[in-house]
Amino acid sequence: MGNEDKKNKNWADKTFKGITDFFISLGANGAVWQLTLCVLLGLVVTFYVGVHYCSIPNCKNSGKEYIQLNKEQMQKLNNLISNYSDTPSEHLIRDVKIIEYLKNEYNQELDDSQLKHIQSLLGVFKNTEAGNLLKDQRFLSNSFFWLTGNGIYKEAWLWSLIGVLVSLIYYVSIANSKSQETAGDDDAGTFNIKEVPSQVAKMFYAPACTIVLILGYHYLSDKNGNMVDISVNKGLIVFSFICGFFSGRVMKFLDRLKELILPIGANSSADAIDKEAETTKDESSKDEIPDEVFKEALEEKGQEWKDKFAPVESISIGKKKINGTETEKWCLQFNVTIKQKDVSDDKKIPSFIEYTSKDSKKYSLPTDVNGVGKTTNDSCYKANSDIVTGSNLSTKVLGISCSRKTNTNTGTIGLKVKKEGSDKTYLLSCYHVLCAGEIRADKFQLKNTDTTPDPEVVSPGLFDGGGNTILANVSEGFVDNKLDIAIAELTDDKLLDDRIYGTTNNASSFFVVGKPQVRQDYKITMVGRSSGRQTGYLQSTYANVTVAYPTDTNPDNEIELKGVLMACKMSIEGDSGAAVFDEKNQIIGVVFASNDENTYILPIYTILDKLQVNLA
Repeated sequence: MGNEDKKNKNWADKTFKGITDFFISLGANGAVWQLTLCVLLGLVVTFYVGVHYCSIPNCKNSGKEYIQLNKEQMQKLNNLISNYSDTPSEHLIRDVKIIEYLKNEYNQELDDSQLKHIQSLLGVFKNTEAGNLLKDQRFLSNSFFWLTGNGIYKEAWLWSLIGVLVSLIYYVSIANSKSQETAGDDDAGTFNIKEVPSQVAKMFYAPACTIVLILGYHYLSDKNGNMVDISVNKGLIVFSFICGFFSGRVMKFLDRLKELILPIGANSSADAIDKEAETTKDESSKDEIPDEVFKEALEEKGQEWKDKFAPVESISIGKKKINGTETEKWCLQFNVTIKQKDVSDDKKIPSFIEYTSKDSKKYSLPTDVNGVGKTTNDSCYKANSDIVTGSNLSTKVLGISCSRKTNTNTGTIGLKVKKEGSDKTYLLSCYHVLCAGEIRADKFQLKNTDTTPDPEVVSPGLFDGGGNTILANVSEGFVDNKLDIAIAELTDDKLLDDRIYGTTNNASSFFVVGKPQVRQDYKITMVGRSSGRQTGYLQSTYANVTVAYPTDTNPDNEIELKGVLMACKMSIEGDSGAAVFDEKNQIIGVVFASNDENTYILPIYTILDKLQVNLA
């Protein structure tokens, strides 16, 4: 490259960087960028009104539009026409009256030359034929808008630009007022100055795409007389504004058209390249990607992906959904707080994630993105009128309300268990239910040798009228990266039965679920303090989920639990600790958290193994 070329390249780079930096400086904070957009909108509207203000007769910028008679107007004209017989002399009088009616109806705004031409045509038509002519006729009228000829494209360009600016102002205002929220047909998140250049780009490509669509529309409508003419009345304006407001969807629509307009031949070199790329990209096209690879990738890269693609609530291994319907294709499910559509490239979750396994094999792991809301543990901090308290039971059962005697956190009695090599029996629930006070004090493990103040557990829970009868005393428990679990030693084995509330089922056997159980016809059931009996199905047997565990010193404290089960939404606050069982009454796990779309379950084998207990 010569010195002159280098100088030109450096000048171009500096110019581009300067323009980019300028727009980023405008968006240094959301309020400044929002104000900038409002000023731009004001300038565009002022320009628009200025150039349209000359839309008066005999002005070179005079606007025009086509109008058609509505049913009421046609009825009046038909009544007028019926007053005259089908004779030449009567036709002359009839035609004058028709033109007078049209002029008065549209305040003298109709084009005079067109009216004269129509009047000359009417003279040779009988009454019925005259009515049909007027019904189908498009009348040229003076207008504030440019809705005829080449003016259509000027109007479309300006209204599309206005649509883009209104859209950006709307979503930036949401980003400024709330950290995360969904609005309209698009999602809005926190304001990011890196998105300013792409927002500026919309102001240029959205109007151009709108013009392309209108040109294509006119091309098709010339061949298909059944299409609605958007250039009649104000349909063009509405269409152009919507194209600008939802410019992202317009781009996606045009992108899909490429397969129709520019198909690749089966024998072309481009097709061969695509096939080679597809083979390299997705090895699962030949062989299904092993579960171990998904799990290995999730263990090794899960936290990195969560940090990169935040806000991710959980990442699970499950079946890909297309238009809300589960397929048989396994993938990495990225369950995000809000499923955003306009996401910056550095935050966008790709359709495939490249991964090299420990044995040096390369895989392209397919992904799926689901909006699930914020994930919280399912303990209840307030009273609930529609609950399973078990207050009328002298012998308590599984699935009813419980809490510490001095703590308002209320959850569900999940299981009755027995320590290995011991005759002592315990009730089991979540640590955040039985040890909420310890969590607030930043203590996430309670050993059986610890001295625990006020260890008494009551059922019903404190919020549900309990507090008099001591059912058990907290013995041990913990929250780590696998479990959120605790047990309390029963004061009397006879105070708690292992029967699940509302059923004749005894929680005496368990089953370790796997990939074959991730299907909608493998029904699972939960009986919880707040929800009662709920039935659902598994969506994943291996999910890594981040859950809030606020402490007094760190209200934003979160812990990621790995390798948990994920089901469809079955639980709400107060159901934490509830046992989950299948149609054979086999326990598969214990509920501990949920969001808007999913319930998360601690696997039964992990619980029993870690606590060294058995089902009683």
